[in-house]
Amino acid sequence: LSGQPNVGSDVDGIFGGKNLPVNVRDYQWKAFSPIEMNMDGWGANEKYPHALGDRAEAINRTYLKLKASLMPYTYSIAYEAAVGGQPMLRPLSYGVADGAQRQKIDNLTKDEYLYGPAFVVAPIYQDTRMDEEGNDIRNGIYLPEGRWLDPYTNRFIEGDCIVNSYPAPLDCLPYFVREGSIIPYTAPHNQPRDVDTSQRAYEIVPGPCQFVQYDDDGTTDAYLRGKGVKTVIESDMPSPHVFVVWIAKSTGMYDGFETFKQTTLRIHCDGNPRGVAVKNLTSGKQLKKTKWNYSHGMLVVEIPKLDVTRNTLQVVVDGLKPLPNQTLAEKTGTLPTPQV
Repeated sequence: LSGQPNVGSDVDGIFGGKNLPVNVRDYQWKAFSPIEMNMDGWGANEKYPHALGDRAEAINRTYLKLKASLMPYTYSIAYEAAVGGQPMLRPLSYGVADGAQRQKIDNLTKDEYLYGPAFVVAPIYQDTRMDEEGNDIRNGIYLPEGRWLDPYTNRFIEGDCIVNSYPAPLDCLPYFVREGSIIPYTAPHNQPRDVDTSQRAYEIVPGPCQFVQYDDDGTTDAYLRGKGVKTVIESDMPSPHVFVVWIAKSTGMYDGFETFKQTTLRIHCDGNPRGVAVKNLTSGKQLKKTKWNYSHGMLVVEIPKLDVTRNTLQVVVDGLKPLPNQTLAEKTGTLPTPQV
């Protein structure tokens, strides 16, 4: 919880090797970590993502692309750690004031963690009921209070519970996204220089939230002299079926910052809304060239390019259809004593 937050470890370990499930599972969870390094050292084989054949290569590529996509989120929580002291990797008891409850949660969650404010990550770290293909389950997944989105089902699980027998095929890492999350992301890329800086994008799980996105030139120490850009994004639900997102004008500057950007929102929901209205709060005008569509649990809103340092945006989704809870994860009250 203190010290150097920018930490990582060797993928697939510096020893061992020739174990496809271990290789894949390690690449998976370390996609949600600040540093991910493959090193073979004294291992039985090199630990490259493609070292153990086509299946491992395909799965590892998926999670490496996810890690690259999350770079704007990761960079922002790294800044938060540097200036505010909030760690990037957090215990699930983080923020719990009651000492006894914090200790209880810590005892339950030694093999899972929070990645910033948005993600619970529950790695597959042992053979629970693994078949010969590497498919397994995960027991003992604790989810904190609130609702948590399962990205594989696009359904919520009510928190303050323990999830057992969670299906974890070889290509699936158990992880969950907090209700009320704003996640800056970008297209997968091999090098930061490949990122299209004229685009900005946010994946959103509706609910009250504030997230501060941070960026700088990524190569020099100019950030030490205040050369960086912050963008505050907020969301709220003033009524059960109205969802509002505010994107404040970006503040600050650094050499090479692209001020004209297209903005994309990907909002998790359960159907077509009645409408989407985007207003430039700086000019007071509606942005009529905005495009939006709904497909397979995702509302995508595309806002035309504008100067993000001069304009504040408001996006109103009218008739939002919230995602339901998973059918077998409903809480409806106290469980009665069985009658025998």
